[in-house]
Amino acid sequence: MNKPTRPVMPSGLEFVIYYTCPNCGAMNGAFSPVEPGMLTCGHCQTEFPVIPVDARSLQYIRLMTGNGRFMVESDFL
Repeated sequence: MNKPTRPVMPSGLEFVIYYTCPNCGAMNGAFSPVEPGMLTCGHCQTEFPVIPVDARSLQYIRLMTGNGRFMVESDFL
């Protein structure tokens, strides 16, 4: 398998949204939940409902950053 000789540009963007467990206070991450749902705490295993994030806001950030491509450090271009 050949290794790339040049750094690779980002090809996508995802957001991790953190929710605090109401039972133990542990931080739990979820990938951009845009619909109401349940999350299981990774620490105490309590299941709790989460409020979704706004899908239009996520779409706006992805659009403004070129889905992550415009967020690269300019020194690496």
